[in-house]
Amino acid sequence: MNFIYVRQSSKKQCSLTEQIEFISNHLTQNNITCHKIFQDIHSAWNYKKSESRPGFKKMVREISPNSAIYIYDVSRFSRNIIQATPVLKKLSSKNIRVYSLTDSQIWDNNQKNKDNFLKFIMNSQIYSSNLSHRVCQKNSFLRSKGAKFGTPKFGEKAVKLNGIRKFVRNEDEIKRMINIKSLWKYRVNHKIKTLRDFVNILNESEIRIRNKKWSKSSLTRVLTSNKTHSNQNSVRIAKKFFAELNLEAITFGLMSSEVEEKDYYVECSDCKKFIQVDKRTYHFFNGYDTQFFCKTIDKQCKS
Repeated sequence: MNFIYVRQSSKKQCSLTEQIEFISNHLTQNNITCHKIFQDIHSAWNYKKSESRPGFKKMVREISPNSAIYIYDVSRFSRNIIQATPVLKKLSSKNIRVYSLTDSQIWDNNQKNKDNFLKFIMNSQIYSSNLSHRVCQKNSFLRSKGAKFGTPKFGEKAVKLNGIRKFVRNEDEIKRMINIKSLWKYRVNHKIKTLRDFVNILNESEIRIRNKKWSKSSLTRVLTSNKTHSNQNSVRIAKKFFAELNLEAITFGLMSSEVEEKDYYVECSDCKKFIQVDKRTYHFFNGYDTQFFCKTIDKQCKS
C-alpha cells in the first residue's frame, strides 16, 4: 500500500495542498495508487509532545508492512534526528520505505540510503536550530526597543511606530467595552443572573468585539479591564438594549441623569424608589441580586 504524508508549520512553507498536488502528480506519472493521505499542521521539532503531529502518529500506528510513504522533502518527515531514528527503525522492521521526492532521498534497507536520509534530517535540524537562534536574537533586539509581541489586550491595538510594533489605546474598541460593561452593570434581574447568562445573551444578539464569539474568560477580561468606566451615554445604551429585548431592567447604581457616578443607589423592592447607600451595601446587593428594602437600613427613599 502507498501513503502520502504532508506537513506544514508556517505560512511561508509549501502549503499542504501544494505538497499533496506535487506528490499525487508524481504517483500518477508512475502509475502508483495512493491509498491514504496523512497530514499535520505542526512543527517537526518535538514529536513526543502529546498534541504534536497527530497525523504522523496515526500513520506510524496504522501503516501495514511492505508499504511505502511518499513525502515532499525529508524535513517534512522530521527535523529532530534523535526522535526520527527510532521511528525509522520501526518502519524498517516492517519493511516500509520512505520516498522523499524533491531531494531524491530514500529510506529502505540499503545502508547508504539510510545514512544519506539521516544526514538530510540532521541538516534540517541544524537549519531549524540556526533559524530559531536568529529569531530569538531579533526578538531580543526588538524588545530592547520597546516592541510588543502577541495579541493586544482588549482596548489596545497593534501599530508600527518607526518600524517597531507597539500597543496603543484602541478608542473604538474601548467604547464598545464600556457599553458591554454597562450592559452587565445594569443587567436584567430575571434573565441575567450569571456570567454564563450574559455570554449567551451577547452571542445571541451578535454583539461582538474582534468578530469573535464570547466566552466566560474573554468577557471577564472586558468586565475587569481598568480601561473602561460607565458614563451616561453607555447607561442610555444599556437601557435601550434591554428595552429592545423587551426585558424589565433593574438597576444597581446609576440609572438617572441626576445621580452622579460617585454616589451609590439601590432600588427598593418595596417602594420601587432609589435610595442612597454606602459602598459596601451597594456592592453586596449588586453582587448577589438580593432584594433590598429601604426599611432595613432606616433611610429615606430618594424621590
